[in-house]
Amino acid sequence: MVPLRLIVSFLIVIWGTQLVVAASEWLERECRLDRQCIGMYKPGSQCLEEGKCSNPYMAGCLNNYYMDTTDPVIEFPKRTCNSNDNTTEKCEPSILNYPEVRVQNPDWEAGIFYAWIIQIFLSEFLQVPTTVGLLEDAAQTSFYAQDMLMMYSSKPYAWEELEEAHSVGGRCDMTDKDCIHAPEVWNGQRPFWQKKLVEGQINQLNGNGEIGKISWYIPLYTAQKYPGPVSYHGMKGKRQRLASIFNRPTTWQEYCKFHSPTNCTMDDGVAV
Repeated sequence: MVPLRLIVSFLIVIWGTQLVVAASEWLERECRLDRQCIGMYKPGSQCLEEGKCSNPYMAGCLNNYYMDTTDPVIEFPKRTCNSNDNTTEKCEPSILNYPEVRVQNPDWEAGIFYAWIIQIFLSEFLQVPTTVGLLEDAAQTSFYAQDMLMMYSSKPYAWEELEEAHSVGGRCDMTDKDCIHAPEVWNGQRPFWQKKLVEGQINQLNGNGEIGKISWYIPLYTAQKYPGPVSYHGMKGKRQRLASIFNRPTTWQEYCKFHSPTNCTMDDGVAV
């Protein structure tokens, strides 16, 4: 016969193990109740089975925004469905039967935000079905995606995909290839867009309202030791002073010839 003391000890070990597993599972979960997600994000967010909070804007940015108002006159409908939607739970079918518009999300944050703005405007104001991103990523890169991840595109500029849209007459739903209607471009792409304009593949470009800015950065320890260069006011008319602080940049040729022990023929931690 097994002693009672041993049985009790065994049960304690098992119960303790279960408690540890439960605690570990709790730590891995973001939520267990919808109200936790509402508290962390906004009304409309739900606790999913995997313990993550859903995107509160799945039914629309403006639909969610006016959900909290007490004005009964203000009511915004759910957004228009797109090809990523499997159900109409969070969206309304397109009443215009307008072909879907596809916007490229580039590989920088501002471009992703702008793609989302276009998607919101078309989907919620104009009732035009709109997706964001290349086909492989479109379900995750949409503003209305369940997780709403800020995913960088694998391609900063979608010129080939723009050509595909032109070749199918703008009907991206008629091709299995990546197809984009509206990519954001910057001045460095001028040769490409000029060529596309001449070929008649794109319409005339228009500014989107963004202002590009290139800033001057210096290391924190340099700024603490020499506060002058943190502003252009401290650099005006002080060429010699700046040269003495920052020295002359070393070119790769100079580094390989005079500093690299292997003349850059092997990885030395700086040059590869």
